Amino acid sequence: MPLFGGAFVGIFWLGAILLSPIVKSWLHRQSDFNATLGNYLGYFGVIYGLLLGLLAIGTYENFTNAEKAVANEAAALLALYRNRPPIPTHTGRISKC
Repeated sequence: MPLFGGAFVGIFWLGAILLSPIVKSWLHRQSDFNATLGNYLGYFGVIYGLLLGLLAIGTYENFTNAEKAVANEAAALLALYRNRPPIPTHTGRISKC
């Protein structure tokens, strides 16, 4: 997972460095650059907030499902332990079946 994150950040920075001259040439034509940038940052902020909220909800649901699965497995093991036949005590003689 850290390798994937590092690769993602590296690709992002490489793209930012390579595309910055092209983006600057496009944006210098606009007179209201700060307003445009503010709108884009606002849009990305809203999308990021929504995705982060959905991620938090998904994580909580996965945790709840895992907790339920563990509780069910523990209950099944307890039932198996309680329903097992008792272990016979050693009497010193061998019985033939």
